[in-house]
Amino acid sequence: MKWTESDNNILVDLYPTTESSEIAKKLGVSLSRVYNRANFLGLKKERGFASRINKKRWQEGRMEGCRKGHYKKGNAPMNKGLKITEYMSPEAIEKHKKTRFKKGNLSHNYRPVGSQRIDKDGYIEVKIKDPNVWELKHRYIWSKHNGKIPKSYKVRFIDGDRGNFNINNLEIISEAELMNENTIHRYPQEVRELIKLQSKLNKKLNGTKQNARR
Repeated sequence: MKWTESDNNILVDLYPTTESSEIAKKLGVSLSRVYNRANFLGLKKERGFASRINKKRWQEGRMEGCRKGHYKKGNAPMNKGLKITEYMSPEAIEKHKKTRFKKGNLSHNYRPVGSQRIDKDGYIEVKIKDPNVWELKHRYIWSKHNGKIPKSYKVRFIDGDRGNFNINNLEIISEAELMNENTIHRYPQEVRELIKLQSKLNKKLNGTKQNARR
């Protein structure tokens, strides 16, 4: 549709005091076309328009969902499809700008790097990077001393104390070894000791081979 002189006159007459959705219906065009044409012609809603419309909607029950501070399922927000200038006064917009989250500002729940927390399993995590990167503290300490933890390996507390982060109390163990250790508990004590000794011997031999290659 091309905007005729008659269409433009209707828009100029109605736009300041009439809901844009009603104008769109009257002219048989989309709401966005009304907004775009009004902007092209430099039209604005008159002062106090937003407050009047909100009061009208309230009275008609179109704002029923927000009477108790929330929207009920199926109810549309009162400002749906409207520009901010259509439901807020210039003064209110300026006040609203002061409360907006500005780029570079820290949120109220920001935790600095180095902060600690306890996860759902009772392990301590430490924040290692912004904006929100956390790592298990015992893994972080072990890797700081020994380098990157190989895939499929775990770091565990030798004495079982999750609060003892001394590097000498931390050891690396493969998931396969950990599974074997969990399995050997079904064997008699003497057999368990032999399996543990065999595991330690294998570790020492592997370490010797790796040093020899360097």
